[in-house]
Amino acid sequence: MSGPDPNRRRIAVMRPAAVRATLVVALALLAGCANTTAETGGPAGAPSPGPEGALRLAEATLNGGDARAAIDLYQRAAAADPEATEPRLGLARAYLAVGALPEARDAFAAVAGREPIEAARGLGRVALAQGDPVEAKARFGEVLKADPGDVTALNGVAVALDLEGRHREAQRTYAKALELAPTNRAVANNAALSLVLAGDGAAAVARLRELADTPMAPAAARHNLALALGLAGDAAAARDLLEGELDPAALDSNLDFYRAARGPGRLAPAAGIGE
Repeated sequence: MSGPDPNRRRIAVMRPAAVRATLVVALALLAGCANTTAETGGPAGAPSPGPEGALRLAEATLNGGDARAAIDLYQRAAAADPEATEPRLGLARAYLAVGALPEARDAFAAVAGREPIEAARGLGRVALAQGDPVEAKARFGEVLKADPGDVTALNGVAVALDLEGRHREAQRTYAKALELAPTNRAVANNAALSLVLAGDGAAAVARLRELADTPMAPAAARHNLALALGLAGDAAAARDLLEGELDPAALDSNLDFYRAARGPGRLAPAAGIGE
């Protein structure tokens, strides 16, 4: 029998705070995209692209999953057209995608005068990533004042409420967002994870199973289902779900976390998540 597949994904053991962080994942600009290497220049001797071409290349690179290369391209696009806002918004999104949160915050703030709604939406995402639900609610609230039906902002507010342990309010906000966008997988995923935090494991498993069983479901959907199964006490089902994707050490670490997180006071329905 051959040894472990070296191409299996390795992930770090999830600690209690990581469960809360999982709620933020669906707000990321890129989810499940393959890493690509951007071509930052044409053939030898070819002219550099103009401002519009540089911006298109940067956007394609970010959408392709190579946010680090996109940062350099957006910087070039911004330098080529100092008055343009879009390269700076793209740069802010790329910073956020790589976890450069102070840089992302500054970049979003720099365009707030010209693009207040986009800036507020981005600053809300940054606040969530920094674990600041109060600031996140304030920023997403600015978006909702302008457009009460902004699904991204509603999702962000709901995540912030979950991070505060206010799961019933979060569920109502997710429900409002899903009324407006019934097929939005990011909102549906977060709503199901909210049930995990609230201690309603059976309902969470049912919802996450629906999301994970679709043909195009990303690996994150199966990992979230495994999380819910593990926290509900079905370690065998969680193991079966992850066994083909994680190496044995990572799998055992996740299962150990699920068992530990089910301990007294760790995932109590009224208490949310402890540190």
